[in-house]
Amino acid sequence: MGGNMGLTPSKNCVEEIKNAFPEGAEVELVFMDDAYRTMPKGLKGKVSFVDGIGTIHVAWENGSGLGVVWNADVVKNIKTGVLSSTFWKDNKPLAKV
Repeated sequence: MGGNMGLTPSKNCVEEIKNAFPEGAEVELVFMDDAYRTMPKGLKGKVSFVDGIGTIHVAWENGSGLGVVWNADVVKNIKTGVLSSTFWKDNKPLAKV
């Protein structure tokens, strides 16, 4: 996978992510590509918040606070079974700075 390929989710997509992964939701890691930290598949945590670009910030059981990056990493809401990758279809190119 690796990176978000220069894309960012629409505002509607971010709202859908927030609804699917509310604060306190228990999640399980499906995939995370991080060069500096080992984040094993199956690691569990609780959602802290979702930011304006769709990153799901998680308090992981291993003490990490790494966020789940939209269009790169995958996490599952344990209660509902929803995967964060469900929301990858709604995107647009990043604005030029």
